[in-house]
Amino acid sequence: MGTLSIRYPRFNVSWAPAPDTGALLDLHAMDLDYDGQTAFDAAANGDFPLVVLLWGMAMAVQPQPADLLAARDARGNSLVHYAAAGTEDTCDTMHFLMQQLQASGREQTLLDAKNDAGETPLMRAAHAGNLRLADTLLRSGCVDLLAQDARGNTAAHHAAAQGHLWMLHFLLEAEQRRNAALAKTEQPMALGGYSLQHRNVLHYACMSEYKPMVQYLLTRGFDADEADAEGKTCLDTAKTRNLLWLEDLLTGKAKAADPPTHMRKTRGIVAVLHGALLLAILSTGYWLVWWLALPVILIVLGKSLSAFRQPGHGHGGHSHGAAPKNAANLHPSKRNVVVALDVSLERLEQGPTEAMAARSKKVKNETSVGLHTLTRAQPETAMGIWMAWVGLFTMLYIVLWVDSSYKDFADSHAVFLGIAGGVEVLFLVVWTKLAFFCPTDPGMITTYEQDVKAMLNKATRAETPDMTKFCRTCLVMKPIRSKHCAQCGICIARHDHHCAWINRCVGYSNHRLFFGFLILHCIVLGVYVALAILVLSDATHDLHAERVKTDGSGSSDSLSAMDVWVEIPSLVSKHLLVIMVLVWALMAFAALAMMTNQHINNIEKNLTINEQMNWRRYSYMTQPAASGSKGGKGDKKPAPGAMSNPFDRGFKMNVVEFFFRSGGSAVDYRKMFTVPAQGGDVTNSLTSTSVEMSSTSEVVGEKADASDIV
Repeated sequence: MGTLSIRYPRFNVSWAPAPDTGALLDLHAMDLDYDGQTAFDAAANGDFPLVVLLWGMAMAVQPQPADLLAARDARGNSLVHYAAAGTEDTCDTMHFLMQQLQASGREQTLLDAKNDAGETPLMRAAHAGNLRLADTLLRSGCVDLLAQDARGNTAAHHAAAQGHLWMLHFLLEAEQRRNAALAKTEQPMALGGYSLQHRNVLHYACMSEYKPMVQYLLTRGFDADEADAEGKTCLDTAKTRNLLWLEDLLTGKAKAADPPTHMRKTRGIVAVLHGALLLAILSTGYWLVWWLALPVILIVLGKSLSAFRQPGHGHGGHSHGAAPKNAANLHPSKRNVVVALDVSLERLEQGPTEAMAARSKKVKNETSVGLHTLTRAQPETAMGIWMAWVGLFTMLYIVLWVDSSYKDFADSHAVFLGIAGGVEVLFLVVWTKLAFFCPTDPGMITTYEQDVKAMLNKATRAETPDMTKFCRTCLVMKPIRSKHCAQCGICIARHDHHCAWINRCVGYSNHRLFFGFLILHCIVLGVYVALAILVLSDATHDLHAERVKTDGSGSSDSLSAMDVWVEIPSLVSKHLLVIMVLVWALMAFAALAMMTNQHINNIEKNLTINEQMNWRRYSYMTQPAASGSKGGKGDKKPAPGAMSNPFDRGFKMNVVEFFFRSGGSAVDYRKMFTVPAQGGDVTNSLTSTSVEMSSTSEVVGEKADASDIV
């Protein structure tokens, strides 16, 4: 019998009765599509209306309706598998399928049916991290929580292997409640069960290299010394993969209850090595002939700046509330989700993936010290470049005092040199404090302990924590205006930017000191510009006088523009060090003067550089201005979509808020989570009606935001 087809606008239905019985083959249910999308595609995309439409089309097939519930793909996955593993953790499609299963009397068998790899819909939901779908399946009462796939892995194993902390907690809590209901006083095995290789959830958490997951399981009492069927423990995995952080956790050197992220420490020795190498090259301008020194200086400086411009230097990481496009923002028909035919954990058991290996290598390169710290760009490279130029300025200062050729200049400008030295010492003290000492962090959010408990409590109730309000890296609730810095590895309150010269962020705790550092930096550069000009001026007069004396013509009392031009070659050959300092000081002064002006303007407006550059990413920066806001510009309501700063309290109050951390005008941005209500006070924002901080979720691997480099 041939295949009969009926075509409707934009969809096609085709079927063929079986040769003997006339029963519909399951395969032909997959031929039923609308605009090229089958019921499997619709279930994976979370397109509930399309699932219902295709269901109705299947029921309209004659002479016998198509059985979508019995349909299977090439690896035995049903519609329930696809709905459980889909891109959206929504339950509409699953509820619809469960109703149809119940009506057909197949709920008990199909809700927990396995594909060819032995995977149930619950395992697929756990693997995808779809918490609400897993809860829906468990509530049906037809699902085995500890069902095993072909490799003996349970749903909890899949959640642990994929790093889905909330899902794992939900499953373990559900199992614990089930055991309590069955009056099991003694657990026959660890929560989550064992695979055929006798591996529990802790083994898979260690294989996934997800630190918060390992910490969570250790705090639950899982035994780090328990061996699998091959006699390997979690510690063996850590040593094989050279994961020092995992070794510390498993051996007790690091506490499992501590926050999973810590501020990355600056390796002072690396910065010094980079700075010393560059300074050695730059200093050739003093002791080597200029025509040899200048080309070498230009080549090395070009390479250093090229390394400095590589990704990761001067970028701030991902912002709270900023994320690339995700599937939730797309129409279901445009998501084009591809569901894997099976999700076996065999690949993970064989060893780390390429992404894991690359991540481990990067961490090792950025935390260890060796030859690679000189041959590859490091987080401290920019700091080393800055230190080299500061060292060159200091070298000039010393040369002016000790070099006999500058004795007359030192004697005639002793007071000015003394002032210059004092200003530079003060400047270096402020820089050292910013880069290495108190405050040790720029405003780190330290609420991990209470915040992670709140998130786990939500997960117990199958409520996925709102990751627009929590940082999925640090696992802390994100105050407004905060940002996670991939460079520093922590969340920063009132984040301004990541500064390469101090190798850390500028935020709530150190912004005032950094502003003072900027002012001092400009003053020091201005002093050295004046110093270099004075030195070159005296040197030009001396060279001209010597030339007049030698030639016996002209006057040594005055200099024309032509006289100065004539002496330039001699200045380059005899005073290259001074010229280098002058040129760099002028360029740096111009750049820092512009940045200082930017900071002054932002202080007046109560704005950060991050908000100034990325305001379109934050919903609270595009809200209409309060009609009663203070300040001349605040009285004018911005056009829809224009930038509007809800923190602007007027010039005077903005300046007071920035410079003072106590009193009625002080605002602690480490504890501020809402936008001030229109016409309200920033200091009362904790109790005010809030505007959502963000409308999109945060992703760790997000492309870094460009931030100012100091």
